[in-house]
Amino acid sequence: MKKLILSLLVVSAFVAAPVSLFAQVASATDQAVGRATLITPITITNESDLNFGTLAASSEDGTAIVAAASSAGLTTTGGAQVIDDASASAASFTVTGEGNNTFAIDFPASITLEGTTSDLTVTLSGSSTGTLASGTTVIYIGGELEVDANSAGGSYVSDAFDVTVAYN
Repeated sequence: MKKLILSLLVVSAFVAAPVSLFAQVASATDQAVGRATLITPITITNESDLNFGTLAASSEDGTAIVAAASSAGLTTTGGAQVIDDASASAASFTVTGEGNNTFAIDFPASITLEGTTSDLTVTLSGSSTGTLASGTTVIYIGGELEVDANSAGGSYVSDAFDVTVAYN
């Protein structure tokens, strides 16, 4: 009987040994760390407003166009007549942030210039993306002003409009 019990103990030791070996091989542990890289926040600063200079309306509709560029100049079509274009310029903004990154530019499609007796519509133009090659760049917003026939004289001014930039 002793031999039988001893034999059963030896056999059960061999049967149990592989189970514990498999349990050790079936799991493993290693470690990782968390990382984050923060880049310089993107900022935008207005340098100049969109200005169409001094114009005159005539008996026909016309447009005044300021291109979205540093030396935009003023062009007109139809009944819009240039009186003084020395102050005509695109709105300009300095964008700063982390160099070698691209960004999206968002602005409204149009704005309204409010006068004392009537309003004029400006369709805005400009790029929808930019690049911070060295961490700073300038962007421009131009526009096309609809000058209605026989528009009343006076000063026409819009409410402030948002220009938003965000990293891509």
